Amino acid sequence: MVLNGHDHNVTVTHALAHNEEAFGNAEVATAGETDGETTTFTSPEGTVFFIPNTAGTKTYNTIYKLEDFDWILENEDIDETYDDLFDHELTENDISEYRELLLTEEQPFLSSFYAEGHSNAREANIQHYAVVDVTADSVVYELYQVVGEDLENREITLVHSYEITK
Repeated sequence: MVLNGHDHNVTVTHALAHNEEAFGNAEVATAGETDGETTTFTSPEGTVFFIPNTAGTKTYNTIYKLEDFDWILENEDIDETYDDLFDHELTENDISEYRELLLTEEQPFLSSFYAEGHSNAREANIQHYAVVDVTADSVVYELYQVVGEDLENREITLVHSYEITK
């Protein structure tokens, strides 16, 4: 498992394996199974990536599931960046394959600043953090949401649990 940060969104992938031929150089090796508020990976092949951060409002709805491919091409420069990095034209299939890697892609705070692309307005009062419990047989990752600007009146809610077991 990989715990990652500094990306203003909440993301969890399925267990991924390296594949140089796939967009993003990854493919789903083991899908997580969700029952209610818990997703379990039982002896997964591959690596699960957790990004619990939403400090600020820079959420990437274009690479998730909120915008279609034409909107991406019209409003973002991801296609130009991809072409510069990989000397390959970005396709709708590439975006579709990337989206299949994601188990959770939360955008808890949507802002009008994103109507025309990315922004970093930092106006959100929704934050996230995770608690990780490690035992000999499992790792449990609990994702919490904090809502509110006033320290004394914030609401904390368990959003989802992810468990990796042997």
